[in-house]
Amino acid sequence: MAAASAETAQSRAQSLYNRGQIDLLPLLDSQRARLAARLNANESNTRLLLNSVQLYKALGGGWQVFEQPSNPTASAKADRPPHS
Repeated sequence: MAAASAETAQSRAQSLYNRGQIDLLPLLDSQRARLAARLNANESNTRLLLNSVQLYKALGGGWQVFEQPSNPTASAKADRPPHS
């Protein structure tokens, strides 16, 4: 929400600057506000994801790491049952 508002304000400031109706400083302020809003949104998203992982672990979830086989043909042959 804040990021969208900051984006709109920055677009408007850029338009006004291009027409010569405002100086560079208000344009730079709008860009700073837009970047700060994006940064806050990214930090919030990161906290949300980290908290989700902590919740998953607290509820007893475990992480399993699956390694990719270096030779897919060899692993496929190893997974097959032996011929009788």
